[in-house]
Amino acid sequence: MSDAYDLMINFEEDNPLLLFEYFLQKPLSNVYSVQKKVSKTDWTKHYDLLIDKYANHAGTLFHLMNGFIERKGSTLEEKRLGYDMLSINALLRVLMETYITFNHIFISPNNAEEKKFRFLLWQLDGLKEKKKFKVEMSDFDGVETILANDQAIIDQLHKEIEGTVFYNSLPVSEAIKIYNPLKHIYAWKFSISTDFKIKPLKIIELIELVFCKRSFVNLYKYTSIYTHSGYVAIQHFEKYRGKVIPPNYSNPLAQHALFMTLFLIKDICVSDDSNQAYSSLLPGEINYINLRNKTFRNI
Repeated sequence: MSDAYDLMINFEEDNPLLLFEYFLQKPLSNVYSVQKKVSKTDWTKHYDLLIDKYANHAGTLFHLMNGFIERKGSTLEEKRLGYDMLSINALLRVLMETYITFNHIFISPNNAEEKKFRFLLWQLDGLKEKKKFKVEMSDFDGVETILANDQAIIDQLHKEIEGTVFYNSLPVSEAIKIYNPLKHIYAWKFSISTDFKIKPLKIIELIELVFCKRSFVNLYKYTSIYTHSGYVAIQHFEKYRGKVIPPNYSNPLAQHALFMTLFLIKDICVSDDSNQAYSSLLPGEINYINLRNKTFRNI
């Protein structure tokens, strides 16, 4: 047991990508297989869907980090694989946003009513954003039906939100900060104190709330410049283009992808009322998962 634990610590430093692959394929797969047996209907099915989304992104990220096309200078004696740093950084940002969405809706709330309220706000916000698309009735067959169906769902969501136990437990002065149809406010990202004081959060503030550590906040800001093709991203691309990416650049990215996966595994285990998810893990895996959650999230 201790040998396996020590091996994980060593791999985290020397080859975090290998450890990232291991936790994706085994521990995450194991705990998720247990959790998927729990019956989920209506809005709770999105618990599984967000994990699926995370796993898809993470799998693609691993293959990109591992190298996917032989680059110039590759020989039979020395295989050189391309490292797409632009796509890797953009995908890391997507992975972070997928994780915080899952955590914020399904893990951090104190009870099922608050989870449902956050989910309904998230759903409403998404459909409101969809309505901003510039769509003409002549674009394709069925446009009118789709728009009518979306509006019907939106109307129903307003009723559901206003009927939730959590919404009705909030002081009116606090509730309007995150749900105010007159001002088109549907803020599913928010923090709430023990005395029901609410603070709507920007995406970077949610990153800070969920991940806590400065390295994750900086990683999100750094990967965002790749997503938006900022000057620094192009500057770094020029610096590393055609060269072997050094471990001091690639390893920290793989480490943070690994740590996020450990956070997700812990979340799934914590939310499993049957406690069977934990039993699907090896003792060394549990110790390592708990260590990194404690180190980076105080959990």
